[in-house]
Amino acid sequence: MSQDSSYGAAFDPHTADEQRILAHARRLRGKPLKAVLPLPHQVRERSPRDKGAVGQLIERYFNIIQNSDSAPDFVAAGIELKAVPLKVTSKGVRSKERTVISMIDFPRLAEESWESASVRKKLESILFVFYNYVQGQEAVDAHVVDSVLWSPGADIRPQIEIDWSVVQHKARHGLAHEISEADGRILGAATKGASGATRVAQYLNKGPLARPRAWALKQSLTSHVFETEVRKKPEVSLADTLTLSPNEQFERAVLQQLEQLRGRSIAELARSVGVPLSRAKSGTSILIRRALGISDDRARIKEFEQFGIEIKTVPVSSAGRPFESMSFPRFYHMAIVEDDWVDSDLRARLERLLVVPIL
Repeated sequence: MSQDSSYGAAFDPHTADEQRILAHARRLRGKPLKAVLPLPHQVRERSPRDKGAVGQLIERYFNIIQNSDSAPDFVAAGIELKAVPLKVTSKGVRSKERTVISMIDFPRLAEESWESASVRKKLESILFVFYNYVQGQEAVDAHVVDSVLWSPGADIRPQIEIDWSVVQHKARHGLAHEISEADGRILGAATKGASGATRVAQYLNKGPLARPRAWALKQSLTSHVFETEVRKKPEVSLADTLTLSPNEQFERAVLQQLEQLRGRSIAELARSVGVPLSRAKSGTSILIRRALGISDDRARIKEFEQFGIEIKTVPVSSAGRPFESMSFPRFYHMAIVEDDWVDSDLRARLERLLVVPIL
């Protein structure tokens, strides 16, 4: 079995700088893990089907010992390491699951400010290692696609802070038991724990015991990073098209823009945006995109991709009742056998829908 001499004690995650880390990560590109990990490191203590198996092997490649330290994995460089499984869907390649950043300590969170937040340090710079997920495959056979060093841009930093603030407010006021993943657009508070019955104490015991949770980046965000940074797919910014200010709420602005279409006929809208009427199911969605200022019918909308928003036009009767069921991409029965609902493709699609009723 071939081995890569790049692995070994020579790489020190505590002292490595950004250049050294990226060079070490590039050696993983296009290879199965067994090609870069010597034999003694290919044996796992737990089942190869364990969700964290590949991530632990990638940590071993970087000589990182598992820990619950609040500091980033690469201390000197201030970089966090995260392995992201990819799966093929009918809509293309997507992140298979949320990317867990760190556990939430409710009492500690309640006393933090955003400036001092422990999770903020881990979010500042993340090395994503993307690999292909194959159901039932041994962890050492996982094939690394590429790696990307990512930092949140100025366009999403305000939203991440908002996501954090909503959860922090609930933790501070004894409402941690009411926290939901839907509280965040990009940064969510994912449920954790081997048993759904596990509960933890709240800040100053203000409220009832709450489910343990962890900060996690949504699948839509990591899928967007992969599409733009690895596959180099072009996109357009709707925030730029609508000339929104950095602190202006994106979703509210989009709804206000669409509100101007209320009462207008499809034919009238088609004439105003210069698009011929089409009987295709996608025809109305294209008109909606044009009304929002997106002239390229195939362009990916940056904010929709980041937030996981999908446009759904729904034909309704004069009584407001839908004429048909809302459809989603096809799925394969065997592909969802081992899926978890919380990380499922369907759940991610249902979380953020832009529904436009058409009379």
